[in-house]
Amino acid sequence: MIRLALPLPCAVNKIWRTVEFPLRLSPHKTVWKQRTILSKTARNRCQAIIAAVWDQCGGRPVPMQGPVMVQGYFHPTKHRNGALPDADAYTKHLLDCLAKAGVYLDDKQVAASPFLERLEPKAKGSMTIEVWEITA
Repeated sequence: MIRLALPLPCAVNKIWRTVEFPLRLSPHKTVWKQRTILSKTARNRCQAIIAAVWDQCGGRPVPMQGPVMVQGYFHPTKHRNGALPDADAYTKHLLDCLAKAGVYLDDKQVAASPFLERLEPKAKGSMTIEVWEITA
């Protein structure tokens, strides 16, 4: 089992951005195409999560090979209107970042829906999670 204190990942509605870019077909003809990319915020937060994992594990961890379970608690940031985010809003980005950090090979290894409990809000937000490999 690994226990980690992490910065808050991006909420699901802030992970992706659609951008337009020019595709030059000839010197006189340009077509605009759309492409979906990770947002700058998502990339930065993923790097912060990877750094926190590597720092707490003493380097890149040995990836778990079998099915895994993720459980944790998070302190969200408050929205301007005072609303709190859904508990599942951070799940997608968290699982992707943990895979990139090397905790497990692929987020498809998560055997059950992760359990995340929302606690009281904090200014920057934070998360404490436990990841363990499920053995038969």
